[in-house]
Amino acid sequence: MLEAKEVDLPSINQAGHWNESTMTSVYLSGHNRPALRAMSGFEKIKGAYYLPRATVTPTRHIGQQLFGWVDRAQETLNKRIGTDEQDLAGLGLIKCIKFVRKAFIQDLAIIQDDFPNLKPFNHSELFKGHPWKDFAKEVKCAHYVAQENGTAYLQTFQHIPEITQALQQSAAIMMNFRNDVMAQMTAVFTRMEQKLIQQARATLSDSSSYQFHNI
Repeated sequence: MLEAKEVDLPSINQAGHWNESTMTSVYLSGHNRPALRAMSGFEKIKGAYYLPRATVTPTRHIGQQLFGWVDRAQETLNKRIGTDEQDLAGLGLIKCIKFVRKAFIQDLAIIQDDFPNLKPFNHSELFKGHPWKDFAKEVKCAHYVAQENGTAYLQTFQHIPEITQALQQSAAIMMNFRNDVMAQMTAVFTRMEQKLIQQARATLSDSSSYQFHNI
């Protein structure tokens, strides 16, 4: 399948865990992104993967109803930042859990109609209120409309890949140009700041000297 998608051999080896080099087995994750995108039915090139339901973000209220302890734990860890008890690893774990929670909530909105008797749907008041119903409706709309009609981006990418790649390259060029301009502006402001500081020091020095000679 990956070969049919024209995924390169090193990527196939990494995806199949056939590459036993030290870097691959020890330092890399073993999950080759081009291969994963191809196996998911998308093009192998970066930017081709698109999950419609991921465009709808759950409200804070909905998020706190599921795994609410995550938010409380984050508040506790945030208060420790800058102290001897700060826990960067804990904050990283909380960030990961919140990402998984967001994906879980988005998936629940899709599978609710097919599996209405799952425990979460029967044992939580969250799924009976209007906030959840409005969110689920929005997620389903994004999911099924994209599923039926296809996203404009994917259609462009699949049928006119040269144009899509040109757009990606143009975006990269614009980003590099923006970074260059920001770097130049920062350098100019830094020189201006240094010059002003020097002038201020010279003025203070002249003023102090004048006052000393007139004592």
